[in-house]
Amino acid sequence: SDETAPYGEAAENPDPTPAPDAAQKSDETGESAPIQVDFASLQRQCPDVIGWLYCPYTPINCPVVWGSDNSYYLNHLPDGSKNNNGSLFADYREAGDFSGLNTVIYGHNMKSGAMFGSLKEYRAQEYFDAHPVLYLLTPEKSYKVVLFAGAGRDFDVPRNVADGAGDREGLWRFVDFAALWAAGARRPRARV
Repeated sequence: SDETAPYGEAAENPDPTPAPDAAQKSDETGESAPIQVDFASLQRQCPDVIGWLYCPYTPINCPVVWGSDNSYYLNHLPDGSKNNNGSLFADYREAGDFSGLNTVIYGHNMKSGAMFGSLKEYRAQEYFDAHPVLYLLTPEKSYKVVLFAGAGRDFDVPRNVADGAGDREGLWRFVDFAALWAAGARRPRARV
């Protein structure tokens, strides 16, 4: 199957412009996301879209959907068309507005590097140093996400986060156990 991301393309040398309009409000730092998303137009075509994930100078530049289960978007695009590449999607057991302590976003580890295929690169300190943040844009607000640790897992493995990480300390135990890479920075106090 074709591994080209249908809604986002690799941003090798982007020239992003700030998103100053009120519809794309910035996070608590006052920093605007470097891209804009027309959610009204996008949601007319793809009503399950709840956000957009963007990491500058990486292939991560895709919509995030939220469905009624964790299976449908494994092999469907945001517009509902069948495609083995699937989509980035938030766990259906969590709020569809990213308001929880921890929102898991699933996506395929594409051989081409598309979607989450580039996350394995974070094991190299140089890559992490070059890409320490990503942006989560929602219809209401944009968030600058400072990366501090990463873990990979197979989709079929029971979700440890749901079982043992309902509170901040449980989440840190999971991160300590499962992290494949860590920034070495102190743990953030905000939502994770």
